[in-house]
Amino acid sequence: MNTVLLASLEPLALQGNVKLAVASIFGIVLGLVLVKCDFADRVLVKKNLTFASMKMAKTLLLALGIGMMAFALLRSTHAVQSNVTPAAFWGVLLGGLCTGIGLGIGGLVPVTAVAALASGRIYALWVLLGMLLAIPAAKLFKRLLPEAGERFSAPVSASLEPANGLFALNSPVLWVSAAALILCLIMMLFGNRDE
Repeated sequence: MNTVLLASLEPLALQGNVKLAVASIFGIVLGLVLVKCDFADRVLVKKNLTFASMKMAKTLLLALGIGMMAFALLRSTHAVQSNVTPAAFWGVLLGGLCTGIGLGIGGLVPVTAVAALASGRIYALWVLLGMLLAIPAAKLFKRLLPEAGERFSAPVSASLEPANGLFALNSPVLWVSAAALILCLIMMLFGNRDE
């Protein structure tokens, strides 16, 4: 009976105030998790970026490994559906560059900057301002180099869809999850002990 129930679930289609309430609750929970994991403190983030501390790397690898496997298992039981929108290569490239530069300079990314601001760290305003300036920078790039924008606007075609099932040897989900969990285990066994 549970299989029939799981197979009949549809994606949440919330409207109006209920949608706002669910988004607010999810945002508060995500913010609390980011603050408790020290992702909203730029000093600790910079320590993790220079490998002076391994706490963030272990947290990210563990979340990636377990999260991908959990999503793939839930998807195979039809409890969740993936909803991937096509993305242009130049948008992914420019967004990744802006995020990496912002992380290197400010020690925060947009999501952690919002959590840092909510926890009283005013310096997060600079990261959010940089995020807002990335939008006109992308439009300027597209206007100054239209031929590069045309060449890079082809959709990115990458799939984590298991070809022969979730536990087949050619399943990208299995390989990425296994690599993330093995790296996390290596960091736990041989990493910095000061944490």
